[in-house]
Amino acid sequence: MTKWPHHRFLAAARSPKRLKPLLVATLLGSSTLGLGVNAAWAIPERVTVNAMEYPWSAIGKIETSIGHCSGFLISQKHVLTAAHCLYDRASNRWIKSSEIRFTAGYQNRQHKITSSVKKYKQSKKYKKTSDASVKNTVTDWALLELARPLGKDAGWLALRRLDNELLRDLSEGSATLLHAGYRGDAPHRLKAGFGCEIAGYFKNGVGIAHRCSIMQGDSGSPLLVFTDGGIYATGVHVIGASDGKQDIAGALSVSVFHPDVGSARAARILRPAGNIWREGKPPRVNRKAEDTPIQTIDLLLSELGYLRGRGKRPSRSSRRIAIQAFLNDAHLTGPAKPSVSLLGELARQLDE
Repeated sequence: MTKWPHHRFLAAARSPKRLKPLLVATLLGSSTLGLGVNAAWAIPERVTVNAMEYPWSAIGKIETSIGHCSGFLISQKHVLTAAHCLYDRASNRWIKSSEIRFTAGYQNRQHKITSSVKKYKQSKKYKKTSDASVKNTVTDWALLELARPLGKDAGWLALRRLDNELLRDLSEGSATLLHAGYRGDAPHRLKAGFGCEIAGYFKNGVGIAHRCSIMQGDSGSPLLVFTDGGIYATGVHVIGASDGKQDIAGALSVSVFHPDVGSARAARILRPAGNIWREGKPPRVNRKAEDTPIQTIDLLLSELGYLRGRGKRPSRSSRRIAIQAFLNDAHLTGPAKPSVSLLGELARQLDE
């Protein structure tokens, strides 16, 4: 695997409005760097989740002739990822579409929802010969068009801008950040992290610095946000950073694709994916992936003390009682059954 050298980018862990220099950064591709955060609660920094349950099933592993990265479905057949995952610096070329395979819901070496790539497009401003930098972060994106519409089996995620309103919700605790990808130390398992927080912005707000447990292999994975009862992608992971005291990750804000405030070309390239700003879609009924993250919900219910017997699958009645108790304590209404919204509420509770 290629070892990516260290570089600098403008960032500092202060206000979520502006970042100051300088931190050491490295690409989150197939290198050997590992980054992390200190969690205040008992769940470790990253936990294995069932990749065949939505929303995790919409996240997949990108395997290429030069290594692996992560990516996520934003339509039935379109995948968003990082451009540097597709550039072979050793031979100074963009790899061919035929050298790429995307598998949604990948776990334990199983390719149940997989497709070759028909074609892909990336930012023309990505500096192919330079190393990790602020400039590359802003242009470090690529859109894959799959040969098969995997979204029917895996579902897909909608995008959500990290605007002032959402930032306020995050600061007030009514929204929360989470993430998942195929990190280098567990390439055959999807690992998710909870309790992330915004550290600031760089490159005029197009780059998002945040405190999550990120490492190589996470490139192209989504920075997720739970808000308004749904889970959305608000960023694409591209770099990691550290000042020697604290680890900070860098994501490209999806605002770069917004037709009103982003890049006109980026928005035009994503246009074939449809209305990427509306609510995401779970897999269709009786498809390969499940439409509800039951196993992760059980894990978080156990962590919060509503379920006993960690690691054991609870009965439906035990789970229902646990969910109802959580809803009562959190002053929430709704059916006492697993849902994507419940996953987000549990994740939000962990932040309090």
